[in-house]
Amino acid sequence: MFGTVLTAVTFGSCSARSLHWAELLRPAPRRLIFYDQDGESDKGAAWLMETLPPAERVIWNNLQAGDKDLTDYHQHGGDLGKLVKGWLA
Repeated sequence: MFGTVLTAVTFGSCSARSLHWAELLRPAPRRLIFYDQDGESDKGAAWLMETLPPAERVIWNNLQAGDKDLTDYHQHGGDLGKLVKGWLA
């Protein structure tokens, strides 16, 4: 799935807001935003949704207490492909 249907990119942190890099994503037909669920990422996600409409923020269910990002999700048995497919349907 990765590389054929979707490409993952990172801005490094929720406060790293580069209009230059964001604009490179504009040609993508769909933009899903998977920021950390640590409570600090809301501003970064809001900025991307304003900058690149119609971007969509994806909220997933943590698998274990203390999980905050997709790395934790994956390491605790989460299926990233299944998670993304649910949003692409």
